Amino acid sequence: MLKPWSISTTVRNPERLREFLVVLQQLIDKKWDNENQKNYQKLLIKNRLYGYGSPQFYNKLPENIVNLINDIDSKIDNETIRQIIAIKKYKDFASADDNQ
Repeated sequence: MLKPWSISTTVRNPERLREFLVVLQQLIDKKWDNENQKNYQKLLIKNRLYGYGSPQFYNKLPENIVNLINDIDSKIDNETIRQIIAIKKYKDFASADDNQ
């Protein structure tokens, strides 16, 4: 039996929810486990759907990473994502709970 989907209530803007679901399509046919939840969070950052333009997200990030994120013509690569995760010290990156 399929499990029902649960989408976080922090995404209240219907237009933003649509974008989140478009990104989620990249994980179709993959088990929704902790690893793919982390992958989803990385994809949200890469696609500037999480953190982009948020002073709280930018807090503690070096200027070069903030500039990269703000330059929408630049791609956010896996190394940058790794650096963001290390700097932010998330308690649970899969749900992006921040220590702040």
